[in-house]
Amino acid sequence: MRSYAKANIGGFMQDVSESLREYSYQKSKGITKKDLMDIIKKKNEDRS
Repeated sequence: MRSYAKANIGGFMQDVSESLREYSYQKSKGITKKDLMDIIKKKNEDRS
């Protein structure tokens, strides 16, 4: 159970860092925070 949670958190952290990287990249192109939320939502929907 613990190792599953650990892997899950690791994946979540990876998602967060990817999203942050994407956000800083997009921000340099003038994207808003709302757009970022839409991107994250879309990613989560794609996964489920």
